[in-house]
Amino acid sequence: MEKNWCEELMEQFDNWEDLVKDQIKEKLWNYEDQKEYGCDLAYKLFEGENVDGSFTYSTYWSIELIRKYWDDFADLYQNFVDSTGSTLNPFDSAEGFVVVMLLEQAQNILSQLDIINKYWNDKIILNKKNINKIIKELEG
Repeated sequence: MEKNWCEELMEQFDNWEDLVKDQIKEKLWNYEDQKEYGCDLAYKLFEGENVDGSFTYSTYWSIELIRKYWDDFADLYQNFVDSTGSTLNPFDSAEGFVVVMLLEQAQNILSQLDIINKYWNDKIILNKKNINKIIKELEG
């Protein structure tokens, strides 16, 4: 039986941060030659998931992600609560919860990169050179 792409990701990555780094690296190329503020890049990269309200497009696979990465979500969730004053119940909307964790993790990862911090309040041109710099920092 052929595996679902989400199942393959969960087998490939032991932690949520590495999974999100991989997704960032893939998605950056979709925005080649565009300009984005460093502070908005995470939201731009995962704009489709945010608008659709799902990363997996499956409640079942969202629940499976929550099960696997539950411990990884703890700090991200607390950061979300602290910064927004909102709370989330993953049992009410598993897909929405995963999207919030995706955005929180992507923002956390990107905010730690030197090249993104350099352009935090300015637009960065996502040309091949800068995308490769971002990827190099992600892998470093």
